[in-house]
Amino acid sequence: MDEVAVILLAGAAVVTLLPATFIVGVVMFTRRDGAPPSPDLLRLFRIAS
Repeated sequence: MDEVAVILLAGAAVVTLLPATFIVGVVMFTRRDGAPPSPDLLRLFRIAS
């Protein structure tokens, strides 16, 4: 595989995984102790989608 293609593929993977990791981290942080997600978090996800 060409070196440029490998770099582009790695960059695309990072760009894809960072937001997903951030969202999972926020959800895990807000749901600690079994608390439901806050309305502000739900509104944020509605705006993002």
